[in-house]
Amino acid sequence: MHIHSEFSKDSNVTLKDYSDRAQSIGLKGICFTEHVDQNPEEKYYDFYSHDEFNKSFNILQESLKASKADLLLLKGIEYSEPNLYPEEFRKLTAEDFDMVMAAVHWVNGGFLGSNSIINNNSKSKIFSLYYRRLLNMVKFGDFDVLAHFDFPRRYLGKEINKDFYEEKYNILQEIIRQDIVIELNTSSIRKASLELMPTRDVLLMYKNMGGEKVVLGSDAHLISDLASDIGLAKVIADEMGLISGYFKERKFVEYKF
Repeated sequence: MHIHSEFSKDSNVTLKDYSDRAQSIGLKGICFTEHVDQNPEEKYYDFYSHDEFNKSFNILQESLKASKADLLLLKGIEYSEPNLYPEEFRKLTAEDFDMVMAAVHWVNGGFLGSNSIINNNSKSKIFSLYYRRLLNMVKFGDFDVLAHFDFPRRYLGKEINKDFYEEKYNILQEIIRQDIVIELNTSSIRKASLELMPTRDVLLMYKNMGGEKVVLGSDAHLISDLASDIGLAKVIADEMGLISGYFKERKFVEYKF
């Protein structure tokens, strides 16, 4: 449920390539979640073209219908810090998306995984800045899914964020209040040999605070990433008593396996 294609700045995979791969490995549905970045300091600022994406999506949709393929195609975005660009965000999300994800990727004037940020800021400072921005974004709301809750772990290392209990608690409290769903993002497993994002500790906190729902996402940018470790994420969700699902027309639908 978290897939980037050639309509995101950091992938060159076509929608059709993902569709073909999904069918070959037995998936019943996929959701494209293209990056939308409005930060003018970004190298690929304003890269996403909704018109071009829609055109390609509709062509693929018609092709699947004609071939009677059993694959549900869903349309989404991963919007970076919509609270900083509310007018642009609300204009875009008025379109017919199935799922709107939001994420924080930048701190202190740069991408949080870049050498310039890592070499010039302590790990503690990066996490502190990140969680502050994450809380501001969650308070803004108006999105369905929070992507990769503890994202800096993928670049800064295992369990480095364990001391930020209060920050995580405040974010989770706001997530639950606004009925935002947490993503179980598996990219940290293949990219950093870490457990998924967020950690089991965060998921347990979420569950104990009243959180119930999760979306499973491989954060695919390559064909080989599609559905990577999703089975493991589903097992973890089940073990913790969390409901796994997806969004269709901005409404949560529980998986039926």
